Amino acid sequence: MRFGQFILQQLKFAFSSSLAIGLVVGFAILVTGGAEGSITLDIDLSYSDAAWLLLGIPVAITSLFLFISPLSFLIHSAVSRWK
Repeated sequence: MRFGQFILQQLKFAFSSSLAIGLVVGFAILVTGGAEGSITLDIDLSYSDAAWLLLGIPVAITSLFLFISPLSFLIHSAVSRWK
């Protein structure tokens, strides 16, 4: 597989996964009646946090995509048929 083919394949999966995440978040906001909150950026990292970030980020992202994968698969199949 060439690099260009790899990028195209990754773009298909990224599109279907991000659309699935957007649909789930949008549906959650619709069901709960809106969203409120504030975002602050106060990060105080130490050396011990590096291990949690190193292990936690891949686990969190993998879990998220495993949760979203059924809907993502349906979107990917629908997009692939339009080709």
